[in-house]
Formats: sequence, C-alpha cells, structure tokens
Amino acid sequence: MMSFFLAGDTIAARVANEMQRMAPQGFRRRSDSAIMASEKVWPRVVNVLTPYRARGIPCMLLELGFATNETNAMLLNTPLARHQLLGSILAGLEQLRYEYGE
Repeated sequence: MMSFFLAGDTIAARVANEMQRMAPQGFRRRSDSAIMASEKVWPRVVNVLTPYRARGIPCMLLELGFATNETNAMLLNTPLARHQLLGSILAGLEQLRYEYGE
C-alpha cells in the first residue's frame, strides 16, 4: 500500500499516514509513512491530486497493491486481506473524524 498526499495538505497527510501505519503486513512499504508527492518524483500523482487541492479539498491517492506483484495479487484475491485493507482505510478516516469532530 502506498499513500500519497500533496505538500501543505496537513489533513490528507495525517489520514494517509494513519492508513499507511495500519496497512496489513503484506501490503506495507519499507516505511510506515505516507509519501509527499512532488512534481519531480511523482508527477502523475500530483496531476491527479492538484485539481482537488486547488478547490480546498483534502485529497490523497492510495495504491492498494499491484496485480503484477505475485504477493500483492495473491493477497488482493483473499477476502481477509481485502478486509484488512478496508480496515486500514477506515482507521485513517476515523482519525480524521476524531481530530475534526465530523
């Protein structure tokens, strides 16, 4: 799982980091931290997120796995792994609700 956010989007950064931290073991990157997307390194991510951020909408991009990766493909085809991924996404959203009371 990879969670991306744009620089300056503190809400998305908190939520993305919580989602990354709670990701199932087989889907974790080497780091538990989300990735701040930059134009130089992640231009496609920046292109996807920028229109939303320009409107003041907190936004992030989640990549849950890659079908070309054998381990990811196997895990994505199991109900338990999908349930765990959903749990990590919900944990991030719960963090947002806890912090902002909405």
